Amino acid sequence: MLAVLFAATAASSPNTAPDCGCGKSLPKSVELDKSVDLTLESESGVSPRKYRLHIPPSYDNNNPVPLILSFHGRGKNAKYQEALSQFSNASYGFEGIVAYPEGVPVP
Repeated sequence: MLAVLFAATAASSPNTAPDCGCGKSLPKSVELDKSVDLTLESESGVSPRKYRLHIPPSYDNNNPVPLILSFHGRGKNAKYQEALSQFSNASYGFEGIVAYPEGVPVP
């Protein structure tokens, strides 16, 4: 996920040359225009970390795409945040990747 964040940041930076996208295929568990729940192993903090990912139907791995990290509030979850934000809803006009990180459970 961090690689996607860095690629999106570099692609949107006005001081860098235009990027041609990462050129990598999507993981087998990820389909265009379908949200999927994934996990990310971490060597620091709580691991594994869960997140929900949505790739727009227009995604082309040869072109740069914006990335939004959409965080939920306390007591909510990634699926709730996706429904609230509507970033995954193509009819609202956003054509980028959206990651909805799951918060760390509070004891």
